[in-house]
Amino acid sequence: MKAPRSMTLGERASSACIGALFGAGIGAALVWLFGVFSQRMGPGRYIGDPLAWILWLAGVLAACGFLMGSQVGSLIGSMLSGLLAFESSDGDLELPTWLALVLALAVAAALVWWLR
Repeated sequence: MKAPRSMTLGERASSACIGALFGAGIGAALVWLFGVFSQRMGPGRYIGDPLAWILWLAGVLAACGFLMGSQVGSLIGSMLSGLLAFESSDGDLELPTWLALVLALAVAAALVWWLR
């Protein structure tokens, strides 16, 4: 069995940046869900400092990206999937066509940038 190759510092740094970027986005979504309005929980409650939530989650996912490398994408996908499943009323996610197209284009652009 071959030993897994070690990641370079550049791979770790780029995975950390991607983790931080998506972590900030997920943190902002959590601030919205807990602090403003959630389909499941109703009107938001006071959550303290919203910027702390965003920065904390960005830092945690950046650290995970630095340690796990490209596997941080699986973690981010699982977190987003969990958020969407929680917020959808019956567990099924029904996106409008225009939103699905925008998300697909964003993922395609991110893949092109990542693989360049």
